[in-house]
Amino acid sequence: MLLLHSCHMDLSQMGRWTAITQLTHHGMLFVPIGYTFGADMFSLEQPRGGSPYGAGTFAGDGTKTPTDTELALAEHQGRYTADIVKKLASNN
Repeated sequence: MLLLHSCHMDLSQMGRWTAITQLTHHGMLFVPIGYTFGADMFSLEQPRGGSPYGAGTFAGDGTKTPTDTELALAEHQGRYTADIVKKLASNN
């Protein structure tokens, strides 16, 4: 679940939790990435989206494109989730 937000507060976490509670109720598996992204998770050099719950981008006024770090976090989340799914599938 990739969320886009445009304010300084990280409302993407609230958006994720609103969606996650509904989707897990219907059987969706939620795999948070935690702090597995490494040092870039804590970088404060530029505004960026994303949290331990998942990837995101800070849209600003709508003209900003995702940074390389935001895109790398989204790719990391995809790989991380796929690895978890492979492990679950191999146990069947």
